[in-house]
Amino acid sequence: MEKNSEIKVLAPADCHSLRGRALFEKRESMYDIIVVGGGPAGLLAAGTAAAEGAKTLLVERMPRVGTKLRITGKGRCNITNARPIEEFRPMLHGNVGLAMGALQRFTNQQVLELLQLEGVQTIQERGDRVYPLSGRASDVAEAFLHYCKRNGVEVWVDSSVEGIEKKEAGWKILLANGDVAEGRVLILACGGQSYPRTGSDGTGYRLAKALGHSITELFPTLVGFFVNTDWGVRERFLVKNVRLTLRCNGENEVELSPVDIELCNDWVGGPGVLRLSRRAMEGLRRGETVELVIDFKSALSTEKLLARFQRDVAERGHEPLLSLARAWVPAELLKAMLRRARLSPQLKGSMLKIGDLERLAATLKSFTLQLLTSEDWERAVVTAGGISSQEVDEQTLASRLHKGLFFCGEMLDIDANTGGFNLQLAYSTGVVAGGEAVRYLREVEN
Repeated sequence: MEKNSEIKVLAPADCHSLRGRALFEKRESMYDIIVVGGGPAGLLAAGTAAAEGAKTLLVERMPRVGTKLRITGKGRCNITNARPIEEFRPMLHGNVGLAMGALQRFTNQQVLELLQLEGVQTIQERGDRVYPLSGRASDVAEAFLHYCKRNGVEVWVDSSVEGIEKKEAGWKILLANGDVAEGRVLILACGGQSYPRTGSDGTGYRLAKALGHSITELFPTLVGFFVNTDWGVRERFLVKNVRLTLRCNGENEVELSPVDIELCNDWVGGPGVLRLSRRAMEGLRRGETVELVIDFKSALSTEKLLARFQRDVAERGHEPLLSLARAWVPAELLKAMLRRARLSPQLKGSMLKIGDLERLAATLKSFTLQLLTSEDWERAVVTAGGISSQEVDEQTLASRLHKGLFFCGEMLDIDANTGGFNLQLAYSTGVVAGGEAVRYLREVEN
């Protein structure tokens, strides 16, 4: 696997005009390793393999690599989480053993060092979340692409893989435009099926299934929910510093405070909801009654909140409740709150009884919603489920069904809570798959 560092780079204008061709000029007819999928897992797998001397081809179906990565974190990209790797464990789901093994082999500090070498400076924010200092997710995507480029990876964009054939010498991939590529080892890094417009539409699962692999039940996570309450807000409204309690069949399961949420019509989402969405989805899938209790006044006890109500009523009792309550409740949520507390907006403050104020305080401190269904794949951030763990070697991420086939990223049955953990899983499993693919080739040669 002699490394060829010669590479002809096309002008950016030419790169964007390509259709099913190489982002960098095609050099080989037979590759050591083909990586399907140009997300963070695929980029790290390809870059790692090429850095170890493998002639590597990266095939991406979209016009450019890292499409989903470029919009993550609302365009800022929560690169990773800075907490110690062992503290990732409670944040993981699915095959936690596989996930922890990969995380320990390529850590959060190592990905930040790689990005620094590529010129990306970072900043750590609340919750140990790490972002690019520039605030641009595209800088992260371009850094990973440059990592591949400087190690000699050949990249094909606008190249949708329609089929895979097992050959005596390895693998042949069949593209939608009729092109083919052959490689001795194949790494599937096609992503999940969330945000399908970015290219992760579940194709990887279909390809794996065609090769005989089993796929566990897939469901969206890191997602918002439709609820049994209409907020009367037609555009997403941010509410900061609330306390959330997730309740399944009457039992408290998760409590978070302080967090921010977003409300709109009969929907609830935002950062706080994403953090508990995995457990909520588990409950909904099991047919449990799943409720979300929102404390809109988490900094005040019920007694202090009630005392404030009474003071304001004493001072401004001539005003209608609709006017008085603007000091207590965001204007956008007033009608929903008063309706839940069974209070007329036109009722004068002087007419309010202590029982009325107690109901309003209870509403603000314990506004209970039933989660009905989640948003669909178009809005979900992450896919839960994936290739059956029984069919993947936990140490090497190699298929147990086919020699020379590896998986990484969201295709595996692993996912995590929000906070940079899912992207770190992509990097870590990508590096492991790329490195183990090279190790496999060396063993075959010997």
